[in-house]
Amino acid sequence: MLNRLISSLSRPQSLTDCLRPDAAAECPGSGAVGRAVTHTAELRLNEYVDSKIRNICLILSVMVAFNHSRTIDLSYGWEGLSLSPITFDYLGRAPLEIFLEHSLSGALGRITNPFFFLISGFLFFYNWRPTLGSWLGKMHKRLFTLLGPFVIWSLLGKLVNFVTFVLENPEVVAGSGVSGLKYAQSMCRLFLSMPSPGQLWFVRALMLIMLGAPVLAWLITKLRAKTLLLIYALYLSPYQTPWDWVDKSAICFFAFGATLGYLRANIWLGSRSLAKMLVGFWFLSAGLYTALSLVWDWDLTLLFKFMILGGLPGIWALYELLPEWIHNWLGGFAPYRFFVYMGFDPLLTIVQDHYYAILPPSQLTNLLGYLCLPTIVVALCILLARCLRRRLPSLYFVLTGGR
Repeated sequence: MLNRLISSLSRPQSLTDCLRPDAAAECPGSGAVGRAVTHTAELRLNEYVDSKIRNICLILSVMVAFNHSRTIDLSYGWEGLSLSPITFDYLGRAPLEIFLEHSLSGALGRITNPFFFLISGFLFFYNWRPTLGSWLGKMHKRLFTLLGPFVIWSLLGKLVNFVTFVLENPEVVAGSGVSGLKYAQSMCRLFLSMPSPGQLWFVRALMLIMLGAPVLAWLITKLRAKTLLLIYALYLSPYQTPWDWVDKSAICFFAFGATLGYLRANIWLGSRSLAKMLVGFWFLSAGLYTALSLVWDWDLTLLFKFMILGGLPGIWALYELLPEWIHNWLGGFAPYRFFVYMGFDPLLTIVQDHYYAILPPSQLTNLLGYLCLPTIVVALCILLARCLRRRLPSLYFVLTGGR
């Protein structure tokens, strides 16, 4: 029955069926959710799906910057647990700050990595019929598009952190024997410890998961749509992977996207009313999770996971509800989304250190820092990316893996 459901959700038979000019009437992009264009059905569909993915990834890259800009340690509440007693005490003194940070970065912003893994799995497996040669070809390509930027940005991130520490603590450095040797040793642990900047964890995990793509392809081939049930069961279970390099949620969301891509499931929305319903469920679950985690000392792991599951179609549907001019505006910055994601953290750390050192601590200082600093840093990253793309295109090409 589930197989028939997936078949009914698929575009006539596959995406290529919607690329025929005579299929324009049955392509969702030509309906109420689509955008009126004068191109053929093929150009319209390709351009709309591609721009939608790029624009959403830009939005989520900015959300990652806000997640890293938080001024309060919300880690206890970010995996479904209630907030710590220290945060409860702080809530009485800074309610607006706590509420904004927890609702934006602790709830809504938690879909960033799951969506990145899901769309990566979808694109990796779409129209891919696994063979050893095709898999080796894909992995060879990722050496340049993922591994190269990962190593370069990790080196830059650790170098910025090292230089900043040396400049700010010269007496400690002189007395502790901190040297270039220790920096070099940290470079050798790129794949064994938490990367720096921290968001590069996603890139490392993605590369490791792709190594197991043939196993996942075999599983999807055998189980077909039933793979989704297995993924849901694994994600909702309390089981955790015994290693830190790749966690369970990363594997599950990549596999979820891979299954949708391999089965060519329909990723279109049928109507604006459905889009509104999906967005409403996402916001409702995020609001409920935020409220309960701030008030009661409960284990909210299950609610947290349902909020993530609701957020994935929610962000996809939310884009449909945005006006056309916002789509076009986002499209002007979307080419720099990878540069923003990879490069914002060192700059944000420097800006935060100077900002909080100059201004007196207060709720207003923290609130403005949380809202304004990542906005400024993202704008600077886009400006830098545009300059590099124009003046030093070869360097930009290497930093972004050819994007």
